[in-house]
Amino acid sequence: MPEFPSPNVKGVRFNYIDALAKTLQELDPIIKAGLGELNLDPGTSVVKTTVKDGADGMGDVSVYKETGDRFLPDKAFGHSFAVIKIEVVCNGSKTELFVEETPNSVRKNRPLLEAIADENNHSSSCVCLLPIEEERSFLKGKVLKVQVG
Repeated sequence: MPEFPSPNVKGVRFNYIDALAKTLQELDPIIKAGLGELNLDPGTSVVKTTVKDGADGMGDVSVYKETGDRFLPDKAFGHSFAVIKIEVVCNGSKTELFVEETPNSVRKNRPLLEAIADENNHSSSCVCLLPIEEERSFLKGKVLKVQVG
């Protein structure tokens, strides 16, 4: 059985569901105002939220570690998301409550992962990104109830 090096990762990762809930809580005044204009009850209305997310290999961070007799560069990994649209279906028609004008801006993106990992070690990138992908897949098509106010 060949020996594989264990993933060498240092960083922070936030839970996707918690980060999305916190973002929706921050957008609560906008959502409530939009529902109020439509005379809909905020306690019983279901809004559809569109999220744009993605991973970014942010390049060599010039940190080197010794592995055997060679040096391997580390790479900074990042993964974030942005809520780009919130809409409600009322009387068969969709009404937009919120649309993000600059979804790619650094200020609007919510980070989920910021880590430094060995870019030549496949298991390092899997350790970083697979849990986020699993949480993302779990959230698709789900109804998330967020307590606000």
